[in-house]
Amino acid sequence: ADTWAFPVLKLVTAGLVVVLVRWVTRITPDTAFIFLAVSNILIGTVLVANIVTLVGST
Repeated sequence: ADTWAFPVLKLVTAGLVVVLVRWVTRITPDTAFIFLAVSNILIGTVLVANIVTLVGST
């Protein structure tokens, strides 16, 4: 299950981030910059958590 769930999770996460970034950019560039920084940290955390989960499950 993990083999197909992991790429799907990455795609869904990337899609959500793209949509949110486009939406936030309409408000103010400053907000978008802050959001990008925060989202990068969140994505990194999620990816690390996914990798740890995958390694732990094998």
